[in-house]
Amino acid sequence: MAPTARTATAVVLILLVFLALSTAGAVSGTRWAAPITLCGQNSYWVKTVPDGSGGFYAVWHDIRTGFLNLYATRIDRNGDRCSGWNADGNVVTDAANAQQYPELCYDAATGGIIVAWEEAAMDIYAQRLGPDGTRAWQNPDVPPGDYNGVPLCKASSIQRFPRVVTDGAGGAIVSWEDYRSGSNYDIYAQRIQSNGTVAWTADGVAVCDAASSQDESRIIADGAGGAIITWQDFRSNDNLDIYASRLNSSGARPVGWAEDGNAICTDQSASQGLPNLVSDNAQGAMVVWQSEMGPWSLWATRILQSGVIEGHWPADGLEIVDTMGGQMDDAAEVLGGTGAGGASITLAFRRGSIGSYDVRAQRINADATFPTGWGASGGVVITDASNNQEFPRLATDGADGAFVAWQDSRSGMAVYATRIGPDAAFPAGWAKDGIPVSTGADNQGGPDIVTDAAAGAYVAWADYTLWDVMAQRISNPAPTVASITPQSGTQGTTVNVTDLAGTGFQAGAAVELQKAGQADLAATGVNMLSSTQIACSFNIPAGAATGSWDVHVENADGQGATLDDGFTVNAAPPEVTYPTWYLAEGTTAWGFSTYISVVNPNPSQVTVDLTYMPSGEVNRVQTVLMPARSRATVFPADLLGAKDFSTKVSCREGKTISADRTMMWTGAGSSTPGTHSSIGVNAPAATWYLPEGSSKWGFECWLLIQNPNAAAATCNVTYMIEGEGPVTVPHTVGPNSRATFNMKNDIGEKDASIKVESNRGVIPERSMYRNGRREGHDSIGTTSPATDYYLAEGTTAWGFTTYVLVQNPSGSTSQVNVTYMTPEGPVAHPGNPITMPANSRKTIRVNDFLPNRDFSTRVTGSTGIIAERAMYWDNGTGEACHDSIGMASPHSRFYLPDGESGSGVETWTVVQNPGGAQVTVTLTYLSSDGSAPVTVTDSVPANSRESYSMASVGLSGRRGIMVSATGNVMVERAMYWSNRGAGANTIGGFE
Repeated sequence: MAPTARTATAVVLILLVFLALSTAGAVSGTRWAAPITLCGQNSYWVKTVPDGSGGFYAVWHDIRTGFLNLYATRIDRNGDRCSGWNADGNVVTDAANAQQYPELCYDAATGGIIVAWEEAAMDIYAQRLGPDGTRAWQNPDVPPGDYNGVPLCKASSIQRFPRVVTDGAGGAIVSWEDYRSGSNYDIYAQRIQSNGTVAWTADGVAVCDAASSQDESRIIADGAGGAIITWQDFRSNDNLDIYASRLNSSGARPVGWAEDGNAICTDQSASQGLPNLVSDNAQGAMVVWQSEMGPWSLWATRILQSGVIEGHWPADGLEIVDTMGGQMDDAAEVLGGTGAGGASITLAFRRGSIGSYDVRAQRINADATFPTGWGASGGVVITDASNNQEFPRLATDGADGAFVAWQDSRSGMAVYATRIGPDAAFPAGWAKDGIPVSTGADNQGGPDIVTDAAAGAYVAWADYTLWDVMAQRISNPAPTVASITPQSGTQGTTVNVTDLAGTGFQAGAAVELQKAGQADLAATGVNMLSSTQIACSFNIPAGAATGSWDVHVENADGQGATLDDGFTVNAAPPEVTYPTWYLAEGTTAWGFSTYISVVNPNPSQVTVDLTYMPSGEVNRVQTVLMPARSRATVFPADLLGAKDFSTKVSCREGKTISADRTMMWTGAGSSTPGTHSSIGVNAPAATWYLPEGSSKWGFECWLLIQNPNAAAATCNVTYMIEGEGPVTVPHTVGPNSRATFNMKNDIGEKDASIKVESNRGVIPERSMYRNGRREGHDSIGTTSPATDYYLAEGTTAWGFTTYVLVQNPSGSTSQVNVTYMTPEGPVAHPGNPITMPANSRKTIRVNDFLPNRDFSTRVTGSTGIIAERAMYWDNGTGEACHDSIGMASPHSRFYLPDGESGSGVETWTVVQNPGGAQVTVTLTYLSSDGSAPVTVTDSVPANSRESYSMASVGLSGRRGIMVSATGNVMVERAMYWSNRGAGANTIGGFE
């Protein structure tokens, strides 16, 4: 770790016992109706571990047979004994002599436990119990059938106080204090394998047998099949010191670990004692001990897997709590945490002082710094209620905080608990001084606590009046549900809930919609924004029952709350399809060629009719049979010859299709052809808007109006002239035909947007040509002014000049803001807000404000507006251009009928994501014969755009394009011919 790194996971949470000052209440509580009795047979000294399935194991000793024996049980989350476990527990050992002081660890390999104990303060034994309560190991030293434990050490004299940890391979490593020398205690250890045989030297290997005594040992697994052990050491004969050692799975010391241990603290000015340790989650350990340097206080350090002290920690450790005087006589209680190189360590001790014992907490990082909110010398008060609070124990809360249980004599002797968060605050529902876990008559004490893996914990204790072993489950307060936004959704859609409001929500909470007689609808993407707010999504099936549904939230601890009738499922509207398209412009005369592209995105074959409406002639029909998921190119000249015409494209089966039209010509003196294209529209309408239009600057501007009706249409064409006022010109279009009107003939040389109002439904387009028709572009109009408009394509780089045209067709002034969505993020137009008078148009030359950038555009008005974009460039053969209307709202699916790559033709699909979250887009390229599509998937960041070249996919020839997105986007397609000597652009059809 670099010396400047200060972001390691918090590692030390310290519980202290201090003088009582005040009391406080709490609102969390116990989960079971009453404490459960684990055993009622003169039982005490209870130890617990989680069972890996949300319950817990407990082991204790009792004297039901007249002398101490060991028993165990397994309890599930409901407080019931698991299958195979008896009332009053299953025998661990009922051998003669006293079997006492059991310790246990969870055996992940079998789902059971391994228990170690001392027999008559002389020998060390161990046994494994399976998850069904059966004993697995026979004693090899006695006749077959004896399951009273496997001897780990039967050396002479006293062996006592075993400690046990898993070896990660179905066995365990056990350490103990050993008096076999006859003069002082040493530390020994043994490994027992999964088959019940010992793996190391008979009677164990010496961890430390240095001169004088070593005792008060503690052990942890090192995460690599071995263990780290710490102890207090009297070898200096002046003061107690702290040492640690490490053994690998073979019982040997790894390189860096000395015989008789590595010094943790050997300060000669004071005694250090009662150490404890916890894994640093990196095969090292955090070690904490008491020291009488100063007055008595708590110190800590971190020893790495290599046996050296981590560089942020001073020699002989760092003082982490000043106890402000007094005498401590309990070993620190420790709790492991999460991240690599860090842990949460809880330490508890008593101090002998005038007054009563209290409990406090402290926390420190792996790099010897204190997290925000921690670090004061006295720690954070857990409880300072009247009389004594002592023997605290710890369990993780799953969120880098801890549950704390302790023995409490504020009123009799009882068991209390609370929860402290990693921020030094009590989470909602918890408070200083805790909640009563058991306040039965007379004496309740000696608590132990383990997590329930569901944001709660189990507390076990001894009733010293009845001599029973008891347990209770504690948890956070139950949640409440107050409201949900939005409050409704439609069949067959996904509803993104932004604010599910309530109280007491916990990480891991599940959210459901519930209705009697219906399957529950589980939320996806549940994100707990805070304890009072959840975001999530509901995928509402097409067949979900309509009407009111209850909203249910259930925390991981099993507590839940319901908002009755909080959400409404609405019936899905009739399926919307787009089987018909109208294309107002089209000609195969005057040197123009025209082709129409159609895409069939459906999984079935369709029949498409193209009805041509030639000017002054009867309609003609051309029919195309299209395979599933395919595209087609149709040439009207094959049927019409040289004609001006409009087109209606329709699917006989009524399914969604999409159609656009491309026109090509070669202007006088041009070396390359010109092109323009446009998507069609789905239906005639009485009112249309077209933002672009110019008969200045050398442009000729044509308004094409298609009338598909059997009667003539009377049209009022209003030109909203930039810098001037509106001018209205009347025109008539014959039945089942189209008419073409020249803007210059109507208003002279002007820049103007156009509004078309008709006495019957019509379809207009506008085409513009320049430089002797060297170049030209074309676009449909729209029927929908809106406060937002989106334009996917746009660039001022690569030799392009881009114009944004904005039309305000309303009768009042509009304040317009323009935002350019660049790959680097959104950029506001420097002229914002733009004041646009009623019935006006505004031209923005983007190059003047945003040079050399690719971008999409969002235009927002205080009243309904329309936006269009035109682009110009010159590849050296003369200026070329293309143009497209924008869209009033993004959509999740687009269909682009035309696309081509190869032989000087390139096609780009431009995707604009105007939303605040990244979306995933899928581009599907469809062939003409319905062969397997080619698919590309990518992500588009929020408020940005991406461009996708057909050539980059390795495709050549013609393809239709489908674009689908996980959110709503805007899509355009740009095509270039003759190495960008000409180009065309259009939006797609959408769903």
